Amino acid sequence: MQVIKRKINGIEIAVDPYKANRILFNKNVIEENNVNIAHLELKDLLSFLTKQGNFTPLYLKWEITSRCNKDCPFCYIHNHTNDIELDFDQNKKIIDFLYEKGLFFVCMTGGECTLYKDFKKMYLYLKKKGILVEVYSNGINISPEVIQMFKEYMPYRVEITLYDMDEKILKTILALKKEKINIVAKCTVNNSTICYFDAIKQWCENNSIPFYFSTEVFNAYDDTDMSQFNLDEQEKCRVDKIRYKDLKMKYGRKRCLSCGAGRYALSLRGENLDICPHIKTYDKSVSLELNYQKIVKYIHMYKNQDIIGCEGCECFNLCKMCIARALKNGTEIKVPDGYCEKINLYAKEIGLL
Repeated sequence: MQVIKRKINGIEIAVDPYKANRILFNKNVIEENNVNIAHLELKDLLSFLTKQGNFTPLYLKWEITSRCNKDCPFCYIHNHTNDIELDFDQNKKIIDFLYEKGLFFVCMTGGECTLYKDFKKMYLYLKKKGILVEVYSNGINISPEVIQMFKEYMPYRVEITLYDMDEKILKTILALKKEKINIVAKCTVNNSTICYFDAIKQWCENNSIPFYFSTEVFNAYDDTDMSQFNLDEQEKCRVDKIRYKDLKMKYGRKRCLSCGAGRYALSLRGENLDICPHIKTYDKSVSLELNYQKIVKYIHMYKNQDIIGCEGCECFNLCKMCIARALKNGTEIKVPDGYCEKINLYAKEIGLL
């Protein structure tokens, strides 16, 4: 198969389906925009392909199934949603719809995305259309056959979440690395996994595996309170000091949908096409096109709107405030009482201020 030629917002590109992220641009495009394509981060590349001022659905976070072959008590998806799992043809219809509007990057996740009946078929379908693909997995189902598929049609990245020191999963990570697949290990650090955190971190360092971790615990999709799984304050501070040790504090002010969701990103869960997993606009009684138009209208309504109560501070890079976390009163978006004080205090506790 040759490179796949595409045109997104008037920009002609060619994507190599066999490579992780080999994208060819017309020389004139590079010269006219004075940009070094080879050194762009993903979010900068997506911003480059986004038509100025308009939303383009370039990025899709796709929870292709809510099923999982683990039963983690702190999971906010598995056992907490009634999302319909679509078959290949139903999913293909949605992907084709978004592709015509510019879809360029898909993050396949779940639940456990490799449990989806047609996981390999769908992965190859995306790659052969000139879409970059990232895979989030727990690694259990990543067999030699799947690794061979990844070797032939390289994913942009594979991120495997570690919950303990399972030797089988660690060997899978090393097997992916051996095939030169871009592999990242992750850990959700909570009171169920903290006993393994230091060992996981050390193993990743010893094997030169990039390691990402977070102490954030999300409430479930059905609104089940998951706060019981939070680390105690002392452990949370210890882990976050490691996580944020290189974070550069920056002064700024949060505004509505100033993130990727306001420019190029969508979320898909079953048939539910939304702005993000935490902003639900989907209406199953209307067509896919009308649901998409509803999303665009929502973005135009709120994009860059002030979040009342955010006056700007040095915690901009640490702060998670957004339209999904704010309090809503009609079209008024407001920071919850005490939130800013809590963020500033925590920044001091972990040595950022």
